[in-house]
Amino acid sequence: MRLGERELTRLSLLSSLVGLAAVYGVAIASTHRLTPIAKIDNGFVGTRVAVAGRVVDLSEAEGGHL
Repeated sequence: MRLGERELTRLSLLSSLVGLAAVYGVAIASTHRLTPIAKIDNGFVGTRVAVAGRVVDLSEAEGGHL
């Protein structure tokens, strides 16, 4: 089976669009969801989480740590 220039162009465009859709789907599926800090426990060791919040108090220890 030989593909003409028009068929090859259509096949290339179709495969490009399918590839872009696959990349988009993987990116959406791998997006981290926000995790409340109160729910983080030892079960989260080694996993990545996204948290959001605001600092309401700040103190400095003797070792210089915040």
